[in-house]
Amino acid sequence: MLADYCPYNQELTYKNTNRDSRCYRSENQPPSRENYALEKFSPDSKCFDHGSIWEQYIDQCRRKRYIAPQAAGCYHFECISSKGFYINIGKDQYLCEYQGQNVTILSAEYDSVYAGTIICPDCQIICGSLNNFQCPSQPNFYPVQNVQQSNLRASIHNICKHLYKFNQLSIAF
Repeated sequence: MLADYCPYNQELTYKNTNRDSRCYRSENQPPSRENYALEKFSPDSKCFDHGSIWEQYIDQCRRKRYIAPQAAGCYHFECISSKGFYINIGKDQYLCEYQGQNVTILSAEYDSVYAGTIICPDCQIICGSLNNFQCPSQPNFYPVQNVQQSNLRASIHNICKHLYKFNQLSIAF
């Protein structure tokens, strides 16, 4: 099996012959410095679509770099009956409550601040094979996304300011 949930064109080729693109293989885990989208490769990971190009704020938030367009990433997840499932990214958990939900990711890890989005897949695809697991019903309405672009910028600014005690002019936006 080459893919779990992830869309793909072909399996990636790496210099190390033991690595490939399968999320469940722990040996695919990149080193922290090269883990640009905070991915986690493990038997309890699946592939989730990214909703945006991720950004990484480095050098104490003085510089920003865009992570090469990566359509998806591997992340550990946890199914919670009647609630949905959590995607674990870095030290944080993000709840997927309905298919198509665009979850904003904002995490401070490895001396960097990461910002991006994940699009939640159908709960049945991720958790449906578990015994007695009940996915939440799809909402009749789709709530306005929690964090709009301007709010995301403010959140990044606040995290950088808190972590590095900088004023507004020092942060790369």
